Amino acid sequence: MATAVRLDSVNATPVITSRRRPSYRNAGMAALSYTQARTDVTACRQLLDRSQRVGDCDLLRERAVVERGYNATAPNVQMQGSPVDLLGGTFTRIDIAIPVRDEAARLPRLLKAVARAAAGVSLPVRAVIFANDCTDASADIARAFRDAALEVVVVEADCETSDASAGRARRLAMDIAAVPGGLLMTTDADAVPGTMWIRAACQSVQAGADLVCGAISAHAPHVLATRSGARITHAERRYSAIQHRIRHALDQLAGRQAIGALRPHYMESGASMAILADRYLQVGGLPRMDHSEDRALVYRAELHDLIVHYCPTMQARVSARLRGRAMGGMAACLRHRMQQDDPLADQAMLPVDLLHDLWSDAMAGRATRYPDRSVAQGRVLRASDLEKGLAGLTQLYVGTVRPDLYHHVGHGAAMAAQ
Repeated sequence: MATAVRLDSVNATPVITSRRRPSYRNAGMAALSYTQARTDVTACRQLLDRSQRVGDCDLLRERAVVERGYNATAPNVQMQGSPVDLLGGTFTRIDIAIPVRDEAARLPRLLKAVARAAAGVSLPVRAVIFANDCTDASADIARAFRDAALEVVVVEADCETSDASAGRARRLAMDIAAVPGGLLMTTDADAVPGTMWIRAACQSVQAGADLVCGAISAHAPHVLATRSGARITHAERRYSAIQHRIRHALDQLAGRQAIGALRPHYMESGASMAILADRYLQVGGLPRMDHSEDRALVYRAELHDLIVHYCPTMQARVSARLRGRAMGGMAACLRHRMQQDDPLADQAMLPVDLLHDLWSDAMAGRATRYPDRSVAQGRVLRASDLEKGLAGLTQLYVGTVRPDLYHHVGHGAAMAAQ
């Protein structure tokens, strides 16, 4: 079954169409006929969901087996590997929102990787391909994809220039893909999720998470080959290693991380993220931002006291290409790092005095949240700022934070965590 949705712009309401072979037009599918219907995102989600329930019709059930290799009579059929046994029925389905723009060359690799990951769980898995402003065959490639473990739904959109950004595209993709009672995941069109990507997310939710941040990796020798690219990369690596230790100490004092737990990776990327759909809808969905929308969602989840897990086995490899598909993406950041003598650092890098104030407030019992990583906290630091501030940051951790943490939670637990 190939269902498509057309939009005139990201802010406009969707135009839903159905592209089916005429021989199946009357097989209980009047609600998704060839006529177009303009509706809102909620109705769009309902129609897409209804399109998955065609298994009630024997004719379409047979077609599903032939064309998709998917046994519609047994949506929980065990695939290859060891499927996840969900405890307590936390969720009943998995939907993956994937914004796509002119990714015909990379899309087959992504879909194959997602299908391999889907084969490791027993729940039905659906990929919602949000093809926005595509001028190539991306939508057709997605519609033609067939795998026993993965259902693919294509949503096509023509966005106005003011609407075209990575963050806005992901927001609409996730809004459409979010189905109550499901697990909502998202990744990038140029990413390659690992075989354990979906299974690891499910296991984190089993362990109590509402939102799961997976790990990402990228191979970027061309960035490191430039003087400025190597400078900012090494400066951030050293600075963030200490900052994350301080953040972990703050999280333990605030109850966001268990006392003595291993330090998380603290990556918050839309290329590897999962959230219970009910929680996503509860917090108001993805914030309206052109970029850093993934970090903003994690912060919004924290504001609503959701449980956030950072899962190292939920891995995806991302592209380090220099020509991106939307404004505000990773490609623009990499180009900047290669071209500027003193590149801007990641906005999540905080000045030493702010981290000192956060720790002082925490030790004084004044409830405080770790700052929002999606926006700069004052002036954005540069590579030179990280280099100059590293000694002071190290002293803050070694001379203040670590001894205070030992005294507060016990030497053994603090050593295990740090």
